[in-house]
Amino acid sequence: MLSNSKCTWHLSGYAIKSTVLTMIVLFASAAFGQVSLVSEKYTLIKPGVSTRKDVEKVYGSGKSDDYFVKYNDDQATIFVTYSSEGCDSRKRAWGVPAWTVEEISFDFGENSVPLNEIILDRSRFKKSNSHVIGAVTYLNEDLGILIEYYAKFKTVQNITLSIGRNLRKGLACRK
Repeated sequence: MLSNSKCTWHLSGYAIKSTVLTMIVLFASAAFGQVSLVSEKYTLIKPGVSTRKDVEKVYGSGKSDDYFVKYNDDQATIFVTYSSEGCDSRKRAWGVPAWTVEEISFDFGENSVPLNEIILDRSRFKKSNSHVIGAVTYLNEDLGILIEYYAKFKTVQNITLSIGRNLRKGLACRK
């Protein structure tokens, strides 16, 4: 009986290690899968993974309004929403530490950015009419990528990266 329980423990330990490894691979592919669909310039920061420290290494310090921070670079105004609390708070939906990126948005304003400089693989996006007249959106919900494109001007106005469906499964707080 004793040897049987040791065998069961080893199998359980193996199953636990296997499950943990599978979760790590799933998170990595969900978070880093954005890179292959959208130009790498816009996927340096990964929602649900990157922290404020990571953002400030790329964009410097920004103007803060609590957990919402505005950054600027030469091409866009960048808005980042950070998590304020983990699952211990009833206010939060994501099980990530405070100051982890929940969403990052690039607003190009007057700058003209062609769609082919942003989207590298259109086949993995769902195209639909935007709520903004004259615009269409490209959405990949699995990876949390939303792109707003103005066909008349042939430019991208906005890119928003959020915690995608693939990553949400592992980060959602349990109620």
